Amino acid sequence: MRRVLLGAACTSLALGSWTGLTAAHLHAQPPPGPALTVTGTLVDEEGTPAAGLDLELRPYPSRYERRLDDLGQSGPLSAAVDSTRSGPDGAFTLTAPVVGPYRLDISAPPESAAPGARGVAVAPVSHSLAPLPAPIVLPPMEVPHWQTLTIGAKDLDGQPVEGALVVADPALWRSERAEGNEARPRWNQPRQRIYPRFWRAAARTDAAGVATFSMPTAEVNAFVSAHGFRLRAGPIGDGGGVFELTPGVGVTVRVLDPHGRPAPRAVVTVGDSQDVPLALTDERGEATVGLTSDQSLIYQALGENHSLAWTAPLGPEPSEAAASANVEIRLRPPVEIAGSVTDASTGHPVPGAAI
Repeated sequence: MRRVLLGAACTSLALGSWTGLTAAHLHAQPPPGPALTVTGTLVDEEGTPAAGLDLELRPYPSRYERRLDDLGQSGPLSAAVDSTRSGPDGAFTLTAPVVGPYRLDISAPPESAAPGARGVAVAPVSHSLAPLPAPIVLPPMEVPHWQTLTIGAKDLDGQPVEGALVVADPALWRSERAEGNEARPRWNQPRQRIYPRFWRAAARTDAAGVATFSMPTAEVNAFVSAHGFRLRAGPIGDGGGVFELTPGVGVTVRVLDPHGRPAPRAVVTVGDSQDVPLALTDERGEATVGLTSDQSLIYQALGENHSLAWTAPLGPEPSEAAASANVEIRLRPPVEIAGSVTDASTGHPVPGAAI
């Protein structure tokens, strides 16, 4: 395992410049006194209090955990430490057991989706919180109106494809508020509100070949993956759409750990920027994923210990492929960054600091 050593002085300086606090303030256990609370107010795009939205405070998840969530799997740190629902005035209070970092997830409850919708995948928006050395009060947090979208998958005969994985990424959202006769995009507004980040949602199509989402935008970029079909991707808007899937055998990716052994439960993703999860490897370290018909793609494997591996660019699937191709990749061991945290004024070590 490669090791990178950081000097104590550098570590303390980096922490101080990032948070505005000395390392001595970043103890893992809260000091005696007020609880580590996060208090704030949710408002909608018009500035009206946003009531009845679900909030969860969770340890900031790793990239591996986020990809597991995309696939409907649970990670070891996925459980929320506190949850609540915004009140009539949009107000909320959450309590952290120890210093962070945390992620504050906000989502519309599933019952707010279209009447009769079942198995709705709710896409949260979120705000990242640095380690919490003391109770904090956030500025008003603006959240968008959630939209209900249905994304379908059918074969070339028009029959529904059940069990297809649909990953929906919200498109760019701009909060527009009128000032006189003009509307100003959110990035030109004074920093009087917090604009949280969007997160994708994933779901499997039902017997009718449909997956239903509650999204913070009316338009999404969707990715559809199904066994026996080629991978499809494209924009979806106006409440939903349907993808026509072309038969294909795909490629079987065999993932090995740094020692050459099969790596089960590695997440296989596609795309450099999208990082769209497609499957988990089985006990043999294998997962079969779809190829496209018109472009080359790079597939990536992410191990439970955060090790990584990439395939070479894989070209389009031949139109007459009879059997899946096979690709073998070996995970690279993660880099360990070692260092120490000291009190900037005394030079004494600070035990249990949150980094």
